[in-house]
Amino acid sequence: MKALIISDKQEIIDTLSEYLSEQNYDIIVYRWLLKALDNIEEIHPDMIFLSANEYPRHWKTLASFLQSGIGGNEIKLYLYDPEPLNDDDVKKAEQLGISAFIDSLSNDELKKILPNKNINVVKPKKYEIILTHPESGRFIFGTACLSEPDIYECRINISDKDLQINQYIRYVSVCNNEELLSFEANVIDKDEKDNKIVLKVKDYYEEEI
Repeated sequence: MKALIISDKQEIIDTLSEYLSEQNYDIIVYRWLLKALDNIEEIHPDMIFLSANEYPRHWKTLASFLQSGIGGNEIKLYLYDPEPLNDDDVKKAEQLGISAFIDSLSNDELKKILPNKNINVVKPKKYEIILTHPESGRFIFGTACLSEPDIYECRINISDKDLQINQYIRYVSVCNNEELLSFEANVIDKDEKDNKIVLKVKDYYEEEI
């Protein structure tokens, strides 16, 4: 992902570069808007941050150029100006498809238009589960989902209403195509209607990958 910064002010360049680098963008800086305009097609950026008050007339030219699609499709253009645009410029910017206006380069303001890409969205791991009933010794089968570290939300295939919250289960095994885990656990929640229990790992016996 490429981000093009157009500004002649070093503090603006430094602030934007630091934030965008943390989001794993490749940073390209131009201090002259017309020079950047000449190279847009070659640069092919994913987004452009433009210091609008430094180029009060030329930013409209750049926005019109981007609408033509020559520089690439769906390039986001952000205008930075510490002073609000006048009504005419706001209308013109909307017509030209400006993605957003920002009047501050604080992290909070930048996050509004560019969320942190480094935040990992972790999908819950899914397993087949087998556990040994702590009293009868019979096997109970079902499926489990690792929703949090050491927390398994389980749907079992029989109604074990005698499994109680805080009950200790000595033998539990879960497996999928990647791993086999065995552990002892406690029941920390249950839903009899849906045949669900929630287990919290007390200690792992083994881990095979």
